[in-house]
Amino acid sequence: MKKAIIICMCFILCACGSKKNNVVKKTNNIKKVEEVKDTYKDDNNTIVGLYLEKGRTLELVTDYSTDIVSGKDIGVYQIYFSNDNIVNLNNKFGEEYYNKFISLDNLENIKVGFNIKYSLSNGESINQTITNPSNTITNGYILNYLYDDYKNRNSNFYSHIEESEYNDDTLFTSIKLYANSVDMLISNIELTVFTYDTEDDFDEFGNYRGNSKYTVNISKK
Repeated sequence: MKKAIIICMCFILCACGSKKNNVVKKTNNIKKVEEVKDTYKDDNNTIVGLYLEKGRTLELVTDYSTDIVSGKDIGVYQIYFSNDNIVNLNNKFGEEYYNKFISLDNLENIKVGFNIKYSLSNGESINQTITNPSNTITNGYILNYLYDDYKNRNSNFYSHIEESEYNDDTLFTSIKLYANSVDMLISNIELTVFTYDTEDDFDEFGNYRGNSKYTVNISKK
């Protein structure tokens, strides 16, 4: 009888020990999940805006309506590091841009990018992020062209930036939206300019999630 009691007690103790190990494992798993929690914080507070160049001034673009017709430009927008309604130009825009750009904090890491969103009657929603010339034309609806006005500051006529000529010295100073085929457009066009300094400024889907941005909504008349 004593032998049987001893065997039963050993079985109970072993079972209790096994249960305790499971709890430890669960606790360890919980800690592991907490350790990989996303703690993203953006310290880049660069002010940026979209402007229209009119003579010797830049005028800040706000939400507006315009004719959006297939085969025509929607608009050309200058990028400038300000949110002032009016910016007076003392030099050519390309030079003004460059002078402002080199005065930015954390200059060596700052880059300019864009995001364009709109919806179509076929149910398709476009969410296009542009950080280099290869991202500009990803569909046949609205085409996007980037310009470097500083590089071409002494030229009377120049074309958009080609992927083959894009390098670390390239500056994105202007963007043109061209309505290639917009018969199915049923929403506003949401155009955002942003600045980023590291790749963690984009989420797992490639969407910008930082602080430094400016957005306008362009509606169809």
